[in-house]
Amino acid sequence: MKYLFVSHFSGIWVHSYPEALVADTLMKAGHEIKFLFCNRLFNVHCTTMSAFRVGENDPLEKKEAICQECITNSKILKDNFKFESFINTDFITEADKYEIDNLLKKVTIKNFETIYYKGVNIGKSSLYETLIRYKKKSLNFHKTEFEYYKTYLRNALLSLNSFSKVIESYNPDAVVFIQMNMLQIWVLLYIHKIGVFSSYTMFAGMNIPNSLKTLVILKGSYWDLKRAIRKRWGEKKKIFL
Repeated sequence: MKYLFVSHFSGIWVHSYPEALVADTLMKAGHEIKFLFCNRLFNVHCTTMSAFRVGENDPLEKKEAICQECITNSKILKDNFKFESFINTDFITEADKYEIDNLLKKVTIKNFETIYYKGVNIGKSSLYETLIRYKKKSLNFHKTEFEYYKTYLRNALLSLNSFSKVIESYNPDAVVFIQMNMLQIWVLLYIHKIGVFSSYTMFAGMNIPNSLKTLVILKGSYWDLKRAIRKRWGEKKKIFL
């Protein structure tokens, strides 16, 4: 089988190294492995910057240091595990950036929930980081919150653009994500829309004290697991132990 590992946040070593071990195991079993790495595509702000406590308003040199961390780690993985890879920026043209920036200019607090791109409601599906960052219980955003949201909406648009081109070029049998609950939810929607390959998710164990000692690998997404847990709880909660 052909596996595409989407690894946009290689700077987070506790995620990228276990991911590489799984990929290496599959490669040794005879499967074809390719990675999709990032090269400063999300340099305004991203998940890895948040993990390193670099804020959206911090100096450019601090952000560049995090981008370099991702690039360095991805090179370590490629060199030591002999992975072949794609780079997301190789699939983004100036015309793509122009199209996306023009779309962003049209996004307002009143219409962001209705923004579609490549058949995906990317306006709604790019909310995760903002809702977590500001502990939001509603979609009523202050100006600062909405600007933060638009940064991650831009990330999602760029990411979906490059991801769709990689899928068209490589045509994998399966796509694997690390810590998918931190990625834009557009991934799930796009995969469901085109429906031509399987998707798998990996993340640290759900028992917090031992989370980094275990790895969960499942077909589908983190959210599929959550729905399954809620369903089973509804079935089992009345059973006396």
